[in-house]
Amino acid sequence: MNNEVLGFRALLLVAAISFFGLAAADNATCSDGVVAALEEKCSSGANAPTYEALLASYSQQCVSSTRALRVLAPVAVQPWLGRQAVQFSGLHSQGTIDVKNVDYYLVPSIIDQQLSGLALQDLWIVDGGSLAELVDHNVTLALDGFIANDPAVDWGDFHPTWAAQSTYGNQIVAMPIDSDLFLMYWRRDVMEQWQQPMPATWTELAQLAAAWNARVLEAGGGDASAAAGANSSSPDGSGGGGGGNANASSLPQPRYGLCLNDARLCMHQPMLSVILASITQRGGPRTGWFVDLEAADPLTAVQLVNGSAMAAALEAYRALLAQSPTGLACQQTLGMFAEGACLFTINFGRQFKALQAAPVRGSVGISLPPGSALVLNRDTGALLPATPERCRQPARAGNGSSWACLAPMLVYGGTYGVISRFNDPSYQALAYRFLAYLTSSVAQWDGIFDASTDQEPVRSSMLGQRAVQMLSSVSGLWGYTNFDAADAAAYIAALQAGFASPNQAMEVNGPGSFVMRGLRVRMGVHSGLQSDSDVQLNRTANRMQYTGVGLQMAKAMCDCAHGGQILMSEAAFTQLAVESLKERVMVLHMGEHRYGSKGAQPRALTAPTAMAVAAVLREAAAAVAAGGGGGDPGGGAPVASLRHAEIPPAAVAGAGTGSGSWFRGPQPPAPGPAH
Repeated sequence: MNNEVLGFRALLLVAAISFFGLAAADNATCSDGVVAALEEKCSSGANAPTYEALLASYSQQCVSSTRALRVLAPVAVQPWLGRQAVQFSGLHSQGTIDVKNVDYYLVPSIIDQQLSGLALQDLWIVDGGSLAELVDHNVTLALDGFIANDPAVDWGDFHPTWAAQSTYGNQIVAMPIDSDLFLMYWRRDVMEQWQQPMPATWTELAQLAAAWNARVLEAGGGDASAAAGANSSSPDGSGGGGGGNANASSLPQPRYGLCLNDARLCMHQPMLSVILASITQRGGPRTGWFVDLEAADPLTAVQLVNGSAMAAALEAYRALLAQSPTGLACQQTLGMFAEGACLFTINFGRQFKALQAAPVRGSVGISLPPGSALVLNRDTGALLPATPERCRQPARAGNGSSWACLAPMLVYGGTYGVISRFNDPSYQALAYRFLAYLTSSVAQWDGIFDASTDQEPVRSSMLGQRAVQMLSSVSGLWGYTNFDAADAAAYIAALQAGFASPNQAMEVNGPGSFVMRGLRVRMGVHSGLQSDSDVQLNRTANRMQYTGVGLQMAKAMCDCAHGGQILMSEAAFTQLAVESLKERVMVLHMGEHRYGSKGAQPRALTAPTAMAVAAVLREAAAAVAAGGGGGDPGGGAPVASLRHAEIPPAAVAGAGTGSGSWFRGPQPPAPGPAH
């Protein structure tokens, strides 16, 4: 090949690289694959020119692009994240930051489209349930080197719970931005007046709420003022105290003993999860609450949600919902509590800010949710009374005569920043600097002081007495008017207790978690034909057309399911290789059901006629809220209502050998003996 031809090809390659380099920079796809493809097409022969200089030029054009740093984040972190982006850009000369805000549930599906190559964003803001999926796809950039060379980040100040959640395989793959914890809120002023002990178990909470509701009815319905005043600790019966609220005597008395959301797709999943965890998880987070992390067989491991523990959790949840008003909109209970209408409610810890306005400000009690009086024996399926020997976080119940097992729930597992390992190193470095800025004390306090955000502390230095002083004294930032000192102290104390708990219930996560975040469809699968005439070719549509009993059975299976479920008849399931299913799919035995005019009715709980490949707690709880579900809390058989259940985001499957080897996720320190 002559030099003139080689020179012409080199010139074409230079032009092509220049063009593709600019386009790639614009589209965040500066990929070596473009250059490799051009080289393969344009170069040949022993005298082919070297392209090191051209590659360097290509990289320089991509790296020197003026495009902004791209960030994908859920809308919940706005306007805090947008404000930090503006402030960071003012401190650095690399350009602006482009934040793409989407609905929380869309973040995983958007990232899922980018797992096979270069990411469209340089920094992903994700929930804890997504981390294992990203690690499993090997797309996360290890941050150990950055952190080791950046003393200002003060990694040791991150609370051990959230630092551990950011570490997989001895590598730091994320940085915590926000924490979360399920908390119980209650009217401190009313409980002081009523002089009733705080409920330690779910049963005690239901009973206390029922007692208050009865007092409301005795007082004439919608106003419990007379009932509360009759037993007031104040001599004149007008109330008082209020834990720092000078206007406690004028506070409206609660109309309801307990306020829980019964709206679908709202709070059912975390509520049923925290109840179930207090029954199933006795030995700390390494043992698991939704799946048995010590079990070698995945099918055995998932039975925690398919037996006596789930039956008891459903019954406990039903009892709580019976004491709560019905027909509420999602998160309506938070506003009701803020208005003084509720004695107790359970919600996310990050919602505390919404309770710092009149009339309840200064009268907000905060604690960990109750625990279970019964705990599961995983070997026998029996439910046993909780004792210090059977639970890693026991608490006195029944006025000191019994015990409860607590399992504080780290709902959604917090919020983290993750950097794609495939993007250009210069943008990786810039993404880290921005992430380090977001996790700094200055930015964190900015978020906590912002009444419009859900920011919650992740640093140990923000969880002590100094934090209480800051929360109750600083004002004037972003509309922040400081918290009541007593409320702030209760809030920080509850966070400390939850984050330090030896029996934390972690957000379930693992490979396959993204599948449960997208559009949920239901499917019914049946195999079998009564006659050849059940299958005919529709020549007009040019497709096969099915009729007969087989089609009716498939439709009936589909009608039994909900979004996110694939139900198989026994005939279909027996034709599948069960061992191969274990590798990527979770299979739950859902019992035998007969489909009739009133829907699917349980006939027996022994034969595996219906198999569920995926099932989520949120829908099981919805069935309870609608009056379904239940079962014998003392029995070991699967509960019939689990046909409504679906697995919380992130449960998984991957076959393996040895204890817990099929489940991957952040591993907290190994627990000592349960005591």
